[in-house]
Amino acid sequence: MAGKCIDELEDVVETSPVTVKDDSGEVGGYDCDFVEPPSDDLLCKICQYPARDPILTDCCGHNFCNHCMERYLQSKVIDHDKCPFCREEKFQTFPDRKTARYILSLQVFCPNKSKGCSWCGELRSLEAHLNENSASSNTASCLFTELQCSNGCGVVVQRRLVEGHLKSECELREVKCEYCNTTGSYRWISSSHEEECPGYPVECPNHCETGHVRREEISVHLEECPLAVVKCPYAVVGCDSVVRRREKMDHVMGSVVQHMEYTMLTNQKELTVLEKRLDAKEEELERVKRDLQDTKDRLGKKEIVVKSLEKSLQDAEDRLDVKEKAITSIKQELEVTRCVVKGNGETIAEKGKELAEARKNSEHVQTQLKAAIAEKGREMDEARKNSEQVQTQLKAAIAEKGREIDQLRQNSVKFQTQLKTAIARELKNNSEQVQTQLKA
Repeated sequence: MAGKCIDELEDVVETSPVTVKDDSGEVGGYDCDFVEPPSDDLLCKICQYPARDPILTDCCGHNFCNHCMERYLQSKVIDHDKCPFCREEKFQTFPDRKTARYILSLQVFCPNKSKGCSWCGELRSLEAHLNENSASSNTASCLFTELQCSNGCGVVVQRRLVEGHLKSECELREVKCEYCNTTGSYRWISSSHEEECPGYPVECPNHCETGHVRREEISVHLEECPLAVVKCPYAVVGCDSVVRRREKMDHVMGSVVQHMEYTMLTNQKELTVLEKRLDAKEEELERVKRDLQDTKDRLGKKEIVVKSLEKSLQDAEDRLDVKEKAITSIKQELEVTRCVVKGNGETIAEKGKELAEARKNSEHVQTQLKAAIAEKGREMDEARKNSEQVQTQLKAAIAEKGREIDQLRQNSVKFQTQLKTAIARELKNNSEQVQTQLKA
């Protein structure tokens, strides 16, 4: 019966290297490497390990772990309210402190014995031996206990090797870059940081005798590297040679005649271009002069039209004077007629109508003449304004073209002078070098 009950408890407890545990923590007996095998009466009849916090039943007098018994009583095992060993229905338990003291005094080996730990002591001291933060002054922590690296690199090392691992092996240990003093993890410093470190020594791309140069100084080094490929100083005049920087002067000295030919040809081309530009400016000036003459001709025609308008205006004024004189004459005749035919009312009325009609015609003619005079005056003002504006624009255009032509002439003279000076200086230098070489 007792064996059947024990078999039914296999799904209630689990085992571990030191104790029997479940999800709530330590629940079973001591699974240790004892120096002497413990006697059967010290074993929990449920987990079959030396009982932890042992209790004693009053029915059969066997020991059980306190937690094993609680798990048993709370389980779904058949007749779980009976004693798990003798199946007594009514039983009581009480702490067995004597057995507890005896079990804790048993001699055990360290669980890390196979790894090299030689510790041996009472069971009650085992936890302190394994615990890194032990408060016991006479019990040293086990140096063979495996711990996770505190830097989080994922490596598991024995306690005795932790210090060396943190100092020289851990990939996440903090180190300082020896080239730029940047601080970071060893993994980052030794990989991605080296690819962008400004102080990291890199080899000259030209493999010159300088060897390695700081990455941040490589661009400056290339500006003076003797093996860098550079263009000939006379590339601006047509020399397409590329040489090593240290061979540049040899190339210049060995190609003096060719460089002079390039220089003269380039100067001649530039002079030709300047002459063409000067000719184009002169042609443009001639075109402006022709436009100015055309404008003057059109202005002369406008002046003729203005004079014609002025003459028409004068004629209109003369006709107005004639009309005014005619009106005056009609008034005089009317007065005479009034005096002659005072008594004839019909004659007077008729003469009055003629006089009113004459006045009306005179006023209409005056209105037309004034409108014609005002229109002609506006046309004359507009013509004068346009004439003055055209003259101002023509004068400004002529002055601007004159300044451009003078500037082109000055540039041409200056360029010819510089060209002559450069050619003379180059010939002089070449002559002195040739003489020096001949003397040598």
